[in-house]
Amino acid sequence: MMTTLSARCPACQTMIRFEANPELGSFIICEECEAELEVVQIRPLKLSWVDEDEYDDLEDYALDEEDFADFEEDAYDDLDDDDF
Repeated sequence: MMTTLSARCPACQTMIRFEANPELGSFIICEECEAELEVVQIRPLKLSWVDEDEYDDLEDYALDEEDFADFEEDAYDDLDDDDF
């Protein structure tokens, strides 16, 4: 007899069943509410929302030296002599 593991979706409380043992950190989408979930605990099985931190991929926000120089120059262009 195969044991089925299950956990509740934290968004809609639907019971999500796993036919195979999920791995810690694996991702799943709730079929009911389409929430993106991650396995954050195995015993007992617990799901949580996927961390969607907008700064996870820092490559998208990286500035090279030229970009930084342009940014710095633009910042000083906005200042008047009276600001000092």
